[in-house]
Amino acid sequence: WQEKWIERERISSIVCDGDLKIDGDIINRTLEGGVMLFVAGDLEAENIFKSGATVMILGNLKSGGIVIGEYNDGVTRIGGDLEAEAFLLFDHDGFVRGEIRALHQNDHEDGDWRSILVSELFENEVEDYPDVAKLIACKKLNRKIFL
Repeated sequence: WQEKWIERERISSIVCDGDLKIDGDIINRTLEGGVMLFVAGDLEAENIFKSGATVMILGNLKSGGIVIGEYNDGVTRIGGDLEAEAFLLFDHDGFVRGEIRALHQNDHEDGDWRSILVSELFENEVEDYPDVAKLIACKKLNRKIFL
């Protein structure tokens, strides 16, 4: 929502009436909202870092890296399968109708982030919740994020 081109063009959603392949990342770091992404077919991207925007994919989602859903605004809905290195939900509502072929963890079912993430991603030794911005930065720098 904070990008000048979004405000100038009055964009509230991006709709793809078929398959969509992104050579790079899809990023939404605004916790309270963002432009909705709707893909009627399959979506492929390197990483997906998603916060408050809604993402709806009727087909499959394929990521060469990680898919993150962060915060409780917006939802992630995938009508097909999800294939990625990891699918991580931090206080986020994410649903995959098909098969999940990825390391998968969320706050509601698993919640023990220290069991899968390196200690450098946490603010201190007592904090149980990782710094998601640091996690994303480490992933982009090809640093180790998983134990």
